[in-house]
Amino acid sequence: MNARGVYIFLTGAVAEQIEEVRSRYDPLYGLIPPHLSLVFPFYSEDSDQAIIEHVRAVLLKRKAFEMTLSGISESEGRYLFLNVTKGKNEIIGMHDRLYTGILREHWKKELGYIPHVTIGRFNDSAELTPAGAFAREKKLEFTVPVREIFIEEVDSDEHSRIIERIVLRR
Repeated sequence: MNARGVYIFLTGAVAEQIEEVRSRYDPLYGLIPPHLSLVFPFYSEDSDQAIIEHVRAVLLKRKAFEMTLSGISESEGRYLFLNVTKGKNEIIGMHDRLYTGILREHWKKELGYIPHVTIGRFNDSAELTPAGAFAREKKLEFTVPVREIFIEEVDSDEHSRIIERIVLRR
């Protein structure tokens, strides 16, 4: 059984600039595009169709919006994040609603949720400081439209495949 997740993918010039950092510091570079996780990878016996129907129902009345990504932060001594500074409330609202119904059991509410794009993953926290300095030098700051949400399947080798694309209302 493969994991599935729900994401906002970043594309174009924005993705290219983020990938410059990820290519150095994120082992998932090349396996999954730069993204913001709305529902983190989970394993479920539910069918793809059941998950698609749930996500569609939750997003039915959601409108497209803009989000701004800016600022670099470190988390748990192992992760480097590009932060969401605008659109955060919309993203948190989607996240919380998606983790209802058939996805409720997969919500690790105790961990909290801070919208971000992961740009680095480390086994040694000593690597985090120079990576953070490199990322800050890149001055990654973007305002991008969020018009689509993707449901994806991730196999055991961390390769991803889009199951469904959901277009938000205009």
